[in-house]
Amino acid sequence: MVNPAGLFRRDGGILVRELRRAGITHARDTAFTSAMRNNELFGRVRIRSSIDGVERVVRFRRVGDYPLYVTSAIPTSAIFAQWHQYYTLIAVHRGLAARAVLVDRAQQAAWEC
Repeated sequence: MVNPAGLFRRDGGILVRELRRAGITHARDTAFTSAMRNNELFGRVRIRSSIDGVERVVRFRRVGDYPLYVTSAIPTSAIFAQWHQYYTLIAVHRGLAARAVLVDRAQQAAWEC
């Protein structure tokens, strides 16, 4: 999965971007473009890309005193896939442990009769 990086002008103009589509020269109006217009130094936003339609978490930072912003993004699906894999593993381990406890209790109850 591609995690695009980019360089944008404060007005949303796309100077450099790993994933580029012909005819798109500006980022659409999003929380990211609002942050650039507000001259924020850095931040993180969750947006749907106007280039490829993929929802991403975008980190950005202003480049010195220039009206430029550098970005790095990761698809939210990749974040949630890692989260899902991790918590599924935990759930399986807890489920096995709970089953072992129940089996042990059942065996103890059978011996006590």
